[in-house]
Amino acid sequence: MFKKKLIAVTAMALALTVIPAVPASAASAVSGAAITVKSMTSNKKSAKKSTYKPVNAKNLTSSYKKKLARQRKNNISVTPGNYKSRVKKEQDALIGLNWQELKQNSQIRISEKSFDLMCRVVQCEAGNVKYTTKELTAEVIVNRARSYKTSDPVYSALTAKNQFTVVKSSRINRIDINGETVNAVKDALVKNSHPKSLKFFRAGYYFSWARPYTHADGTYFSLA
Repeated sequence: MFKKKLIAVTAMALALTVIPAVPASAASAVSGAAITVKSMTSNKKSAKKSTYKPVNAKNLTSSYKKKLARQRKNNISVTPGNYKSRVKKEQDALIGLNWQELKQNSQIRISEKSFDLMCRVVQCEAGNVKYTTKELTAEVIVNRARSYKTSDPVYSALTAKNQFTVVKSSRINRIDINGETVNAVKDALVKNSHPKSLKFFRAGYYFSWARPYTHADGTYFSLA
């Protein structure tokens, strides 16, 4: 009987020796280390994400001007039946970011449909002019779109009654745009280089009832 008790006591002692308790402080240290590693991993992933620097249309760098000059030669034909192919060409023409990044960086909501229409409207309204005039025209559209609380404010602004009449003309579906126009629209969507009150333009002279702002290539821009 005595031997059985002795064996039982010895076995219990061995069990306590083999499986020691883990101190709470040690457990916290292990947990903390895991969190630190996870945090470092997250930081590494964040570091890989590039940050797009918006363009100041009033002070373009020489590097950006060269890229625009190349894109000016990149013609994109518009016909009633080539929507998908031209949208791809428009997105391929973007300088500095891709389509998804443009959507993320845009000041207002933008869809493929409204971006394509905006490019065509700017080309029709401004004509074959320099980048500055196209970007000013695009900013007018962006500033007007701000007042629309719809799912696609740009489209709402462009198709509003008695605003951009070129939208309803046959010309809008049979015109050549280029990569420079695409990027003028992109730059206006991402950042205002001019006052947000810039809302009007016309050919030849300023509107008498608006505040004159600037003119370029025969187009006169005014503030609300």
